[in-house]
Amino acid sequence: MYYYPTKEEIENQKSLILSKEKLQEDSLIPSLDGKFTPFRYFKHGLDVSPSPSVGKKVVISGKDLDTILNQEKIALVPYTVPFERSYSIVELQDLTSEKRITNLLYDAVYEGIPISDLKIGLEIVGLRVLEVIKSGYYNILLSDFNISQYRIPLPITFLLMYLENFLKEKGIDVRNLKFIVQSSEIKNPFEVATLLSLGSSMVYPSSMDEEKVIDLLNQYVYDLISKKGYKSIEEFIGSKNVNVIGLKNEFLELINPSYKSSFEVEGLSEIESYLYT
Repeated sequence: MYYYPTKEEIENQKSLILSKEKLQEDSLIPSLDGKFTPFRYFKHGLDVSPSPSVGKKVVISGKDLDTILNQEKIALVPYTVPFERSYSIVELQDLTSEKRITNLLYDAVYEGIPISDLKIGLEIVGLRVLEVIKSGYYNILLSDFNISQYRIPLPITFLLMYLENFLKEKGIDVRNLKFIVQSSEIKNPFEVATLLSLGSSMVYPSSMDEEKVIDLLNQYVYDLISKKGYKSIEEFIGSKNVNVIGLKNEFLELINPSYKSSFEVEGLSEIESYLYT
C-alpha cells in the first residue's frame, strides 16, 4: 500500500529541521529496501545546512498559498485517482474518447496486453491538466487534498516527469507553465529540491505548515542549490539536476524517456505492487 508519513514521523522531521543541524540525505530518504516513497529513487548526494542567503520563497505555507490563489489565476488539479481499476476506467472515459477505452479493453482481452493502473492514473491527471490549459490556465496547483480510502495520490515525482513528456507530445512546453505542488507527504528539503528539479515552481508541504519550519525549509533548499552551483532558484527549477537511482529504464521510457537511471532495480510491476496491493 502507498506509504505516507505518520504523525510521529512528521513531528520528528519538524524537530530535526527546527534544530538547524546539518541534514544528511541518506538518513532522511529511505533506501530501496526501506519503506516505499516516490522520493527514494532520487538523490542529490549532498548534506545541507540552513543558508543565511535566501531569495524567492519556494517552500510556501497555507497562508502563502491562500494569498497566491487570491492574486493569481490558478487551476486546482487533484493528483489523486481511484484505487479501484473500474472507477479509474470510468474517470478516464469521462476525459477521453470512447475509442480510447475500446482500444484499452481490446488490447487487454484480445492482445494480452495487461492494463496498467499507474499508466491509467497518470493519463487521467495528464488529461485533467491538459483540460485546464485549454481553458486558459497556465498556473496549476497539483494537490492531494482529497485523499481517502477510495482515492490514492499518484507518486508526485513520476507525475511531474510524466507531465513534461505528455504535454510535450501535445505541443505544450512545461517551461511556460507554473506548477505548485501541495502534498502532505513532503517532510524535508531533499524532497522539496527533487520536486523543484523536476519542474515544480513552488511546494506547499501541508503537514509541515508552521512558519518557522517553512522558513527553515527554504534556507535548507537554498543551501542545496548553492552547493550545486546555482546562482538563482529559477535556474534550478526544472533543471533535472537530481540523480535517478534504482528505476528500470524501461519504466522511465514509459513516463519520460529524457531520464535515465544509474542502475536498474524496480519497474512498473514493482511500483504498482506498492501502490495497489
